[in-house]
Amino acid sequence: MKYKLPKFKFVLTKQLIEDGECLPKGYGFAWRDFDTAAMIAYPIPFNKIIGWLRNIWHWFKDEVNPSLIDKSYRKGWKDGHVAGTAYNEKVFSENVNREVNYRINEMDLDRKRYEFKPPANFMNPMPERKSE
Repeated sequence: MKYKLPKFKFVLTKQLIEDGECLPKGYGFAWRDFDTAAMIAYPIPFNKIIGWLRNIWHWFKDEVNPSLIDKSYRKGWKDGHVAGTAYNEKVFSENVNREVNYRINEMDLDRKRYEFKPPANFMNPMPERKSE
């Protein structure tokens, strides 16, 4: 018996999809490649599996066994985050204090502006007539 090839030949190939292009039929998104600003696509059942394997590989490479550059990068990022948070808290508290003082002054000005000031003849609105 002679062996026949299937009519549909399935080949696992990676597709680089540029921004604005449509996914080819039968392909699904696996991950985004930020170096080329494109998406990587694989045939549909394999795109999720390959994407998960890539995520596991990156997790292992970066978290379990980080290089000296990764450690330095993380330390710098953490130090910058701590410094930025402290700065933002300082600026926020200054701005809140400034805003509260501004609002109090505005309330005082409004109170003075709309304060009831009785006229001079408030207790005796009808002046007495002078008799001739």
